Order: sequence, then structure tokens, then C-alpha cells
Amino acid sequence: MNRTDIKKDIKEEYKEYTLGLAVFDFLPVFLFFISGIVIYRMYESPVLLAGVLACFAGGLSKAVWKAIVVLRGEDRVELTRAFHVLMPAGFALMIISVLIRGAPALSGLWHSLSTMPAALFFICGFLLMCIMGYLGSHMDKSARSNWIEEAVNTLAQAAVLIGVITIYLGK
Repeated sequence: MNRTDIKKDIKEEYKEYTLGLAVFDFLPVFLFFISGIVIYRMYESPVLLAGVLACFAGGLSKAVWKAIVVLRGEDRVELTRAFHVLMPAGFALMIISVLIRGAPALSGLWHSLSTMPAALFFICGFLLMCIMGYLGSHMDKSARSNWIEEAVNTLAQAAVLIGVITIYLGK
């Protein structure tokens, strides 16, 4: 069975996806996970950790989905559904973890986010995530568009990770 036969049952735009793209899709997921674990080590909130793990599982499910599309030619929609459930749930848990701790946590968070030079990395990461959101809603699902979105996502996650590490080492 050749690659064309494998990919006959998936949407046309997914047929362009390559193994390189599928592997690259894992990179921002792991960068986010490392950032989340470092933040957890600083604040030791089990709710925060649950949120980080939910987001990680969501991102991982999307990356695994893309790998299955490429390697087996199957569109496993349950994996993309998991992504759409786990990511918002994870971010909600992370926000709740700060709110549970009240004003001191909000003050500490603001102080951490506004400390130089970490603030520059957080601003960069935020702007790149906004760009990624725009691209995701305005681009098609082609391999070219996916490469662009994943490159922007990877840069955003790397910027956030550098900011988090800067704060962690400064403590």
C-alpha cells in the first residue's frame, strides 16, 4: 500500500501533511508543558497543575491526531474533540488556581509578569499567540498554513518559556 492509498479516506487538505509537520506539532506542546511545570514548581498549586496537565493532554491529542493522519491516513475526530475540551478546561483551571489564592496571588502574578526582562518575553509570547489566533481563523487547513501556524505557536511558547525561566532563576 503506497502513501496515496493510505490517505484516501481523509479530507483533501490533510493529504498534504507530512511527517515533519506532524513531529513539529509536538514541539510547542512540550514547550508549554515545561513552562507549566516550572510555574507549578514556583507556586505549588494542585489546581494549576491540573490545568497544565489538561492543556498538555489537549495539545498532545491534537499532535497525535496529526501524526495518525500522516502515518495511517485516518481522521480520528475524537482526538480533535479532546483538544477542544481539554484546552479550555485546562486554561480555566489555571485561572481558577490564581483566583483561589486571592489578591496576594494576583499581585504576585502581576509582579512576575511585569518584571524585566521577563515581561518582554511575555509580551512577545502574547502577541505571537494573538497572531496565531488570527491565522487559525483566517487561513485554510493546508500544510503550508499549518507550518506557519505551528512556527508562530512554537515561537510564542518559546518566548513564554524563556520568560518563565527568567523569573524562576531570579527567585
